[in-house]
Amino acid sequence: MSGRELVVSGRGEGSDTFVSEGAWQRRGPLTYLLGMNYRTKAEFFIQGITKGAIDAPEVIAWADEVIVSAAKTEDWMIDISTCGPEDRLVVLSHLNTVKGQADQAELAALLKARGIE
Repeated sequence: MSGRELVVSGRGEGSDTFVSEGAWQRRGPLTYLLGMNYRTKAEFFIQGITKGAIDAPEVIAWADEVIVSAAKTEDWMIDISTCGPEDRLVVLSHLNTVKGQADQAELAALLKARGIE
């Protein structure tokens, strides 16, 4: 890799991540410290629900996990978490309120891994 690399320390031995300085600046440090951004995952779920590959309970379970791990709870997290398993369209509308910018490379990888095209 050309240019400077930065090390993002992982939580265990061998879990350090090496990223280019350019990627660090493009994605921001929180992406590397906290994992995938919420907008990317929301876009994944939006496309999955729209194409019939993902159902509401999976998204609701994710929102529950996010609430527990997030430094700050946002309205959309609670809105999705309190939806019922049959509220597919309501979940979809709440996913569209997640702020941020989706990482297109990560999104493509998620979709591919689930066979969603």
